[in-house]
Amino acid sequence: MGEPNWIEWAQGYKNGSIEAHKMVDAHRVSDSSRLTWYVAVCGYVLVNSAQFIDRYLPGLSSWEIAVLLLPWAITAIAAIAGHIALVHAATQEDRYYLGLLGSLDVFCFRFASGEGVGDNLLSIINDSAPKLAPARKSMDDAGRLRQRLVQLAQWSLLVTFATSTTCVLFSLTNAADRPSASR
Repeated sequence: MGEPNWIEWAQGYKNGSIEAHKMVDAHRVSDSSRLTWYVAVCGYVLVNSAQFIDRYLPGLSSWEIAVLLLPWAITAIAAIAGHIALVHAATQEDRYYLGLLGSLDVFCFRFASGEGVGDNLLSIINDSAPKLAPARKSMDDAGRLRQRLVQLAQWSLLVTFATSTTCVLFSLTNAADRPSASR
């Protein structure tokens, strides 16, 4: 068993990393689209709420209207924050992957020139190379923040639907006790 073909390993790792980055990018686009829809749905509800309340829930107090609409505003803000975190995470991911691919290319060039050794490739793969370690940490930190904010927006929307449905059903069951609206 001879010396491993380090250049072949590096190229294989580079190709796998390119495919991994494509998958990360596709997931990022999906999250971005979903967060955009969250903001659009919340905005629609907030913009059209006055007409709905006047027609179907007349006589609600300011407090009841606030309870009904505040979750929609909070969800919109959470979705916008998630989108901002998504853009930041994308920047960090791209920075890391560009550094990784560049490091692999440099390794292949140096190894072909007789300068490289297999340990250099292992430090690149393990993200312990001096230029990759900080980029990996930044990418991981930004990714965790993005994930938390996207999940916050998702759960917030779920709670908002539940809260609104409960408030509307409660108001409709107690409609006999409220003054009727002029139509």
